[in-house]
Amino acid sequence: MLFFIRKGTRMPLHDHPNMCVFFRMMFGKLSYRSYDKLDDKFRYNKFTLDEHHELIEKKRRIGVKLANETVLSGSQFMVVKPSRNNLHEFVAEENTAFFDICLPNYTADSLRRITYFKSIITENNL
Repeated sequence: MLFFIRKGTRMPLHDHPNMCVFFRMMFGKLSYRSYDKLDDKFRYNKFTLDEHHELIEKKRRIGVKLANETVLSGSQFMVVKPSRNNLHEFVAEENTAFFDICLPNYTADSLRRITYFKSIITENNL
């Protein structure tokens, strides 16, 4: 998929469960932050679709650690793995274009269904 995003656009915190993403900047500049999920159950979406719906409804918190905080620019290349940099967000600092190749693709089941998250800082993070 080729994305063109305008300066100031925010891609919300989201994941690519059980997927690898090959990311290549074409032009522009992104402020990028990624996290690694701590629990294997969440890292690899080891739950049923019903459990996934329940997690969303109850707004279940999951433990993460900051993996990367950087500015991407030029023609940088990056790989997102199921266990590394898989939960991420970014903001376009300039008009930007990039390619995302997701392998395998998203599915409707719980194993490879995208989820959007809200960052919450707890006392354990301080």
